[in-house]
Amino acid sequence: MKARVLRVLFCLYSPIASARILSILTKNFLFSDTLIKFRYIIIQIKFIKVLCYD
Repeated sequence: MKARVLRVLFCLYSPIASARILSILTKNFLFSDTLIKFRYIIIQIKFIKVLCYD
């Protein structure tokens, strides 16, 4: 039960965290290549789906 709650919390927090990480990366390395960002977001979404909806 505890693991389930933690998993749900993680699933809710993940998109926020990944968006924050992406903005930090963008600011630090200034890669304006939208394809890289797009790929990164897709990877994050896949990761979240695997974790939350297995």
